Amino acid sequence: SRTDKGIYGEFFQNKQFCWVSRDAINEELLGVVSDMLAAAAKKHPKQNSGERKTVLVVDDNPILLRSMNGILSGHYDVMLANSGTKAMTMIGQRVPDVVFLDCEMPVCDGKMTYKMLKDLDEMKDVPIVFLTGINDASYIQDALKLQPAGYLLKPASKDRIFETLQRVLG
Repeated sequence: SRTDKGIYGEFFQNKQFCWVSRDAINEELLGVVSDMLAAAAKKHPKQNSGERKTVLVVDDNPILLRSMNGILSGHYDVMLANSGTKAMTMIGQRVPDVVFLDCEMPVCDGKMTYKMLKDLDEMKDVPIVFLTGINDASYIQDALKLQPAGYLLKPASKDRIFETLQRVLG
């Protein structure tokens, strides 16, 4: 009798699937997903519609996502992701010009998502701005060690969001 891995061996050879054990930890699983998405992104280079820049907003709060979409959609192409893993999937399809990233999300928090994004070759130069409600000095210092393009506290005003976008996009 063939093992599960043997049955699906041809898919692994074509890099369509990866073997991950049931007891995999989140970091291992996210690492595998990150590697797969990086390979997919190389096959699908950045596609931008005209002169409009693309902003990716990553937050688990649907109200904030709708609000940011309403604020930005008149000036930018907006991509919305409700988790770090969803953001990674979206970047495999289209690389944004800037990312607004929440710090407090389940499974894959903002710092972990930031590190995964920056590990992708096509994301190394993309500015990432933390947009979060965490106002703790030690947390902010740790987050700033990652060298984000900015750190905005929620609720950020529309003017502050556009000022940040102008600064990071030039």
